[in-house]
Amino acid sequence: MSRLRIPPALALAALLLAGCGFQPLYRSGGAGQVPEALGKVSIAPIPDRMGRELRNELLSRINPGGSPNEPSHRLSVELHEEQQGILVERDNFVSRVNLRIRAKFVLVDLASEKPVLEGQARTVAAYNVTSAQYANLVAETDAKRRAALVVAEQITDRLAAYFSRKGGA
Repeated sequence: MSRLRIPPALALAALLLAGCGFQPLYRSGGAGQVPEALGKVSIAPIPDRMGRELRNELLSRINPGGSPNEPSHRLSVELHEEQQGILVERDNFVSRVNLRIRAKFVLVDLASEKPVLEGQARTVAAYNVTSAQYANLVAETDAKRRAALVVAEQITDRLAAYFSRKGGA
């Protein structure tokens, strides 16, 4: 008969982690109200192509079933985009660009029309520049798509944490 022996350090670590208070945001029961609360957030239109990309990413994370019929909150996002050449060749040709995205967001409780959460999300996405215009357009578009994914994830995480602390709705 072989017995499973657990080293004392591992047993102590398991006991400490069990009492740390960690709770998953999307569990069922209690904080499981977070997905339901997120589903009641309407997302205001965001101007420009990058804004539409970000809004679509937010919609897929926050309202995968479509816009809510009776929203409890409204999310507004203001985007700022900056491109900076970071690799300049001897002939002053920029061959690498950093795309910096900063999104200011405000979550408004529609019952009181007061902001309940404000914050920023930021990211940098880089892309290469070549002498081929079409390749540059594709690279820039891809960088914007990647940036929108990261910013949408950051905003969604902040909203989920807010609704988790608030207790759902």
